[in-house]
Amino acid sequence: MPMYNRSGLILATAVFASFLFSCRRNDPAAGLSPISRMALEDTSSVYYGHFDRYPEDIHSLPIGIFDAGTDGLLALEKFLCIDRFDNITGKEVPDGIADFAGENFQYLADFASSGDNLPGSAVKDALFLMGKEYYNLPSDEFRSGVKEPVKAIIMLSDVACMAAGDEIETLTSLSGTGVRVVNTLMAGINASLEGMKGRDSYCIGIMSSPGSLSSNVYESIVREAARKDGFSGVVQVFNQRCEGLGEAMEKQPGYVCDTVYSPRESYAGPVLGMDYNNIDITLMSRYNFDTSGNALLSESSHGRYVTLQLNSIENYVRYHLVSLVERHRRSGSRIPLSCIVLEDPSYISLKDIFYKVIRELYDFRRDGVYLYRNSISGDFRFIDPIECAAEECYRILREEGALAFSITPSELSAFAGIYVPNAAQDSAGFTKAVPFSPRYASPESFGIVLKEAPLTYSLLSNILY
Repeated sequence: MPMYNRSGLILATAVFASFLFSCRRNDPAAGLSPISRMALEDTSSVYYGHFDRYPEDIHSLPIGIFDAGTDGLLALEKFLCIDRFDNITGKEVPDGIADFAGENFQYLADFASSGDNLPGSAVKDALFLMGKEYYNLPSDEFRSGVKEPVKAIIMLSDVACMAAGDEIETLTSLSGTGVRVVNTLMAGINASLEGMKGRDSYCIGIMSSPGSLSSNVYESIVREAARKDGFSGVVQVFNQRCEGLGEAMEKQPGYVCDTVYSPRESYAGPVLGMDYNNIDITLMSRYNFDTSGNALLSESSHGRYVTLQLNSIENYVRYHLVSLVERHRRSGSRIPLSCIVLEDPSYISLKDIFYKVIRELYDFRRDGVYLYRNSISGDFRFIDPIECAAEECYRILREEGALAFSITPSELSAFAGIYVPNAAQDSAGFTKAVPFSPRYASPESFGIVLKEAPLTYSLLSNILY
C-alpha cells in the first residue's frame, strides 16, 4: 500500500496550489516547479524533456500509469478489461470487446516516493514516462535502456493527484506533445457528484487508505468540484480511513493470521473502545461480524467481550463501512449518502462485500424501525475511481484520434523507481527507474496481483527477470 510521511504536506500543497493558480492567470508557466521549468527550458539539465523530438503521431504509443507501489497494477487490470464503449461507433454501449484492446501500457512503480518531496517525485515520474531512456541496473551510471514515450499519463495516488496534478497537466500542455493527463482523484470525485443535479443538498462518503488525504482536504476538493459544476446547495463529506484493511489484504500477520484462534499480543488492528477507529461494542448487531472459524477472535468475562480482534478481510470491511454510516447517522445529517468512493485501488476487488454490507444496513431494523433508511439513499452506489479514470481516458483518446485500434494483443513494460544512495559523494542519493523485478515488491503484493489482476499478472510475468 502506498505510504508517505505527510507531515505538513497537505497545508504546503494547498498554499502551493493557490500560488500556482494566481500565477498562471498571467503566465501559464509561472509558478511551475524548478524541475518542470528545466524540463521545458534548460537544455543542459538532466530533466530537459526534448519535447521537440516527440513523435508527431502518438496513437501507437503506450498509455502510461504511475503509482507509489504495486497497487497500480490492480488499476491496470481495469484498463485491460473494461468494456463501456462500442469500439466501432464510440457510443457508450458495451460491445463484448475490451475498450483498450490492442493498446500497450507502461507502468512505473515509484517505490522511492516520499511525502517530503511528493510534488517533485510525481513530476519526475511523469517526465520518465514521457522520456525514452532508463537505467538497466541500479548500479549503472548512464541510462542505456531505450523505451517508448507515452501518449497519456494516468495519475493514481490521491496525494500525488492533489500535490502535482495541476502542475503535470500544465507541463504536458506546454510541452506541445499532445500527451494528456488523467487525474484519478478528480475522475472519482466528479463521478460521485453526477447525481447532485436537481437537488439542494448532497452527501458522499469516501473509504480511504490511511496514507491518503485528510478528511478536510477531501471535503474541500468535493466542495470546489461541486461549485465548479454550478451546485450551490449543501455538500457533506464523510471520510473513513480504513486502518488495517490494506494490511489484511496483504495477509500481514499483525492484522490477519490463519493459524491463530485466540487473541494475540502482536495484533495491530482495531480494538474495543470509543475513540475513532475503535470497535464500538454497542454496534455489534450492526457490524454483524463473521464469527465462523477464526474470522473474529475474542475473550469474554461475565458474558461481556473484553477483547475483540478482527481476523478476516470481510470483518475489516464490515467494521469500516458500518463506522462510516453510523458516524453519518449520529451526526444528525438529514442528507442521505448518495455514494461512497472506494479511494484505494485494492478496495475495488472487495466491492461485492461492500455492497453486501450496505444492503444489510439499509434493511437493518431496531424495534421495528429501519435505522439507516434516512442515512442511505435508495439509489446508493459505490464509485470506482479507476473505472472513472479509464472511461475518461478512452473518451479523451477517442476524441483526439489517439486510440491505437490495433489487432495485436496488449503489451506491458514495467519499471520500478528505487532510491540509490550516493556513497561516493556522501550525499542524499537519488532515484533511478529500472526494469521492474520481483525483488522490489513483497510476495504478498504479488499474491494480490495474481489473485485480483490475472491478466495484468500474465503480462507482467512475460517481462520479469
